[in-house]
Amino acid sequence: MNTLKNFPKLPASVGGQSIPDFLKFKVRGPVKRQPVSDKFNFAITASPHFGTQEGSTFDEGRLWHPIHSLEFSSATGSDGGLMSFRGHYRARSTALAGKEASSKNVVNLDKGEFIKGISGTADHYITSLTINTSKRDVNVVNGSGGKEFQFVVPDDHQTNAGAHITLVKNPTKLLSLDGNRVASLGVLHQRRLETISDTSALSADDPAPVITASLSSQWLDATTQSAWANNDMSTVENLKIKASQDLLPIYTNIANNGDSAWTEVEGDDGEIYYLSWTNNGVIWSYTPTASNSVTKVAATDTTKAGTTTNTIISIGSYSTTSNFLGISLFNWSNVPTTVISAGIALGFAYLVRPIIQTGVEMGLAAAADLLAEGLTAAGMESAAVLVPSSVATVGGVVIAGVLGIALPLGCIALASVIFKQYFLIINVYNFDTVHQWTTVQHYEDNSVVSNGGWQTRLSLILLLKYILGIVLNRDDAAAALAIKYVVHRSSDNEIGAEGIDRNGTTYDLSGYYNNSGWTDSTSCQTTAGGMNVFCYTPALGGASNETYTYEVNLGLPPAS
Repeated sequence: MNTLKNFPKLPASVGGQSIPDFLKFKVRGPVKRQPVSDKFNFAITASPHFGTQEGSTFDEGRLWHPIHSLEFSSATGSDGGLMSFRGHYRARSTALAGKEASSKNVVNLDKGEFIKGISGTADHYITSLTINTSKRDVNVVNGSGGKEFQFVVPDDHQTNAGAHITLVKNPTKLLSLDGNRVASLGVLHQRRLETISDTSALSADDPAPVITASLSSQWLDATTQSAWANNDMSTVENLKIKASQDLLPIYTNIANNGDSAWTEVEGDDGEIYYLSWTNNGVIWSYTPTASNSVTKVAATDTTKAGTTTNTIISIGSYSTTSNFLGISLFNWSNVPTTVISAGIALGFAYLVRPIIQTGVEMGLAAAADLLAEGLTAAGMESAAVLVPSSVATVGGVVIAGVLGIALPLGCIALASVIFKQYFLIINVYNFDTVHQWTTVQHYEDNSVVSNGGWQTRLSLILLLKYILGIVLNRDDAAAALAIKYVVHRSSDNEIGAEGIDRNGTTYDLSGYYNNSGWTDSTSCQTTAGGMNVFCYTPALGGASNETYTYEVNLGLPPAS
């Protein structure tokens, strides 16, 4: 029987959570990606460029769709011409491309409306432009001169980046004008997710399937728990760094080698796991398929298969050096039992590589596209066609869970691959055994929430650029907590925390953020609802790759 070469020795459990004895599993071999037909191909395609090709390019926003609005400005006078462009998405906007002029036009897209193409005229720059949507044609730049152009995306596609443009400064034809002109224009487009939707396997009155993420839970050994109980966060942080060093080579291997980084194994109970490992760590993806591992719901339509299923996708990570165990869960509810297969776990595993390569700034919708494509590559078209209806309520897939504990650990070297600019990772650990806490306010200043819009979490793993303030409410609304963190460009960062003895929904968070109460220490402490709150950041400046973490402990764990 094949064995797992150089596989690390794993404990039977960490913190009471068992770990499968993978060394006793049957090795079924490396995974094999199945061909993906055009119907399930979500590759991003660039249209031709219309106009001159000279100048610097701009294609920001390709992974942020759907577009909510497009903003254009143009020069006045007979020469006219497109001067600037900005795209607005669900949770962010692109930088301004070009130099903004006084004449502006904004195209606000209705729900379900998408961009089908562009048309206009171009000479040394874009002289006129019309945006063609699924509902209307909007003239955004009035002008004339040059060659006519038009591009229409395929019927099952949409433009997912408002423009793929080239900028040129002071074209020779317009030397009297100061500033930039958009010299060429095109679009990036890909298949629309809803075009693959097929829920015919469900009964007519069955509820729609839904994918939700539980993100990451961590289990601690006695040594780590004792350090945490004593608020010895420097020791905990050192263990986290070692854990990230154990896991980083695995993610690097997946990024570099893709499918060959995964091995399929089978347990005595017939359950299939997908593993990737080094000598010091392992990650796995797994979907229970045994009858006692899923919740079955009787079908209302007797012509259907008979039941739907609520199942989970479990993504685990373990570091031998730190003895850290983390498990992220995705819950997929109301799935036909005929669809349940170990291949679902492989489809989620296939998400890891593009996330590492393209970054956690990927939007929720883009992640859903990649999940559908990954499920198809895993031989699970029957599951892929359910993705559109499964993500309809949340808008896509929360990708933090796909990387397991890599993000809450703050894998510093990994951050150099997936992060841009300054990033702040906020880990909120709820050790309150009586109450749940949820976010009720956030103050972004110039921060941006990665992978989509703000969502409340019982366990927070949030990645944000630059600056943030948060209010967390206790479940009885009798107490709340405000926390804040600022990343400075030219001086050390600052942190803060303040307890609130009332409902936090009406708390003046922006006032708290913009006023005093900042601490230039790596730790601070407050009390919220009679409970001690301990906050810690490993570094106030000079963090590797400009990625900072903020650890917020609602209470402390027991010593043992």
